[in-house]
Formats: sequence, C-alpha cells, structure tokens
Amino acid sequence: MTTTVQTPTVSGPVSGGYPAPRYRKFLGLGRDLWLQYAVVVFLAVLVLAPVVPTLYQSLLDRPLYEAGGVLSLDNYVRLFTEAGFGEVALNTVLFAGLTTILTLVLAVPMAIVVVRTTVPGGRILSAAMQWPFFISSLILGFGWIMMYGPSGFVSIKVQQVLGHLPWNLYSIPGMALTEAVALAPIAYTFCANALRQSDASLEAAAQVCGAGPLRVIFAVIVPMLRPPIVYSSILVISMSVETLSVPLLYGQPVNIQVFSTFLFKNGLQSINPDYGVLGAASAIILFVTIGLVALQAKMLKDAQRFVSVRGKATRPRPLDLGWLKWISLCAIVFYVVMGALVPIVGLIMRSFTLVFTPLQSPLKSLSMNNYDRVFTYAAYVQSIKNSLIVAALGARHVRQCAAAEPGGAGHARWADPQLRR
Repeated sequence: MTTTVQTPTVSGPVSGGYPAPRYRKFLGLGRDLWLQYAVVVFLAVLVLAPVVPTLYQSLLDRPLYEAGGVLSLDNYVRLFTEAGFGEVALNTVLFAGLTTILTLVLAVPMAIVVVRTTVPGGRILSAAMQWPFFISSLILGFGWIMMYGPSGFVSIKVQQVLGHLPWNLYSIPGMALTEAVALAPIAYTFCANALRQSDASLEAAAQVCGAGPLRVIFAVIVPMLRPPIVYSSILVISMSVETLSVPLLYGQPVNIQVFSTFLFKNGLQSINPDYGVLGAASAIILFVTIGLVALQAKMLKDAQRFVSVRGKATRPRPLDLGWLKWISLCAIVFYVVMGALVPIVGLIMRSFTLVFTPLQSPLKSLSMNNYDRVFTYAAYVQSIKNSLIVAALGARHVRQCAAAEPGGAGHARWADPQLRR
C-alpha cells in the first residue's frame, strides 16, 4: 500500500510565512529602475555642467560672461601659434609617456613576483606595495625634494662619495619617476587582482611540458595580464596629464610647463587670463581623454580571450625563481624604502626641526615651534578643517553613488524583494 502526500504549492517568494510585497509601478517601471535612471541623470549633469561651458568658451572670441560673443576657431589658432602650447604639449606627452612606462616597469614585475612566486614575505610585501597609494603626490613630492633634491640629505651624501650628483630631480625624468612611484600601486593592484583570480592550471600545464619559471612567466602569465596592463596604462596616462602637484614643484623653478601647470599659470595665476585659449587647451585634453578611452575599448574588445575558464578548483603552486627571488626581494624593498619611507621620514624630521640640513645633525635643532605655529594660526587650522570636511563628504557621496549604481550592490538590494525588507 502506497501513501501519496501532496505538498502544498506556494505562489511567489515567501519569507517568514508572508508573501513578498508588491509595489505599484510608475509608468511601467519599478522603483529600482527609476533609482538607476535618477543616478545616471545626476552624474550626467555633474559631468556635463563644466564640460559644455568649456567647449563653448573655446569657440568664443571673448569671455563667456561678456555679451556679443562670436563663434570662431581663433582660440585654437592662437593656442598653437602664440601661447607656446606646442612645447607644453610635447612636455606633457613626454611626462605622461615616461610616467606610464616607469609605472608598468615597477608594478607588473612586482605583482608577478609577489603573487606567483616563492619570494619571502609575500604578504608583507603585498601590503607594503600599497603604502605609496595612500600618500598624496604633493606630500611625496615635498619628501623627494627634501631627500633627493640638489640640497637633499641623500643627494649630499652621494655627491660626497661620487663627486657629482647622477640625477636631476628638476627635469621631466625626475618628475616622471616621482609620479611613477606614487602611481605604481594602482597598476600593481590591477595586475595582482587579475593574477589571484586567474586559473593556475595553465601554469601547471606549462611546467609539466618542461617550461622553466621564466618561460612560464613570459609565455603564460604576462600575456594573461594584457587587460589589466591596458586598463592601468590608460588610467596612469590620464592621471599624469591632469596632475598638478609634482609638475608644479619640479617644473616651475626651471620653467618646464606641462598641461596642468600651463592652465594654472595662465588661469589662476594670471591677472588677465585668456579664457578662450584656456578653453581651447581644456577641450583638446578632453578630446585626447576620449580618444584614450576609445583606444582602450578597441584594444580590449576581445578581452574574453584572456579569461581562463576554471574547472576543478586547484591551488596555485608558486614558481621558484631560485637566486632571482632574492634580487626581486631586494628590488621591492628598495622601492618601498627609498621611494616612500625615506621621503616621509625626511618630512617628519623636517616638521620637528628649525633647520633641516645635511650639514648638521637634526637632533641638535629639535623643536615643536612648527606645530605651535600651525595650531595657533587660524588660517592653518581652518584649512585643516576644510580638508577633513571635503574628504569626509566626498567619501560619503562616492559611497552613495556607488551603492545606487546600476548593477552594483544598491541595485541588487532594490531588485531583490528579500533584501528590500
């Protein structure tokens, strides 16, 4: 005798015995879609609000606030003939290109060594590689001048040993090296995350076929890193073109101008700024940025070719570089110590001394006068408060926009009835 038990059917998702609530749709669209459209429109307004007037100003023969303006291309003609923008453009291309090359030279090998090899202290090195990311380029630039400038601590010691200084910080290569140290953690993060998510079975297969560690790196790992390398390269180029701190600190004393310092000098510092030329220069950089994004899309249109399909879960076996791992370890430690730690220590020592010079010991002039001046001068205190307020509000707004981004965590929360409760 067979007993059949019928299971009651429940229509719709149930949570705690209650059916999921149904919300009324406005114009056939749910609340999640309306939220997404609102965020897109809001971000579009924030982006287009400064861009459209800039493009319009680049075509006017007088400032935007003056009536009777006539549309023409004279601003672009004057930009390349009278304003000296040709040399500025060349310096910008050299600075951005050299910064990108140095950034990739620093970041890509370090990501491979830390994630995919048996280098000692991999976790510590991975965390240390992120340190320059949290240091402002302005602060890092001051630190480099303090230690590696013509009168810096390290520079004086090198001059005493070699008889001359083999580098010139106040040059385009000096600017590019400092900026590359600050931006290398960005490229490192892209490449390291890609390596952690890739399938290690390809490397194991290459090793089974007799490939050595270096052959595996150059034939398997590096080709798989093409998408993150392209992404980070475009980002580094854009940031190098827009950065102001390092070119202003290093380039202004020797009259080396790039795009950002050209706008700063002819705009904010000028008594009678030429808004037409400034608008034309800004428009050109905008078009260059759009071109870089289009180039990135074209280069990565077949990005799925670089995605390894993971089958059965396998634990990656780190590559043993032999004696090369010790050279790699020394190179990473040298980057972290000399690139970030020494300049920051120099800045901290300078803040506690009245006179900071290699000609005498800093311990002989220790003082708290600098901090007393900062916290007793109302303008300095207010600037610190303003910086903290801007940082806090900016982080909050970015988090809110990211939460409401289509396809993000906010979208999942609004789309899933169980998460809406």
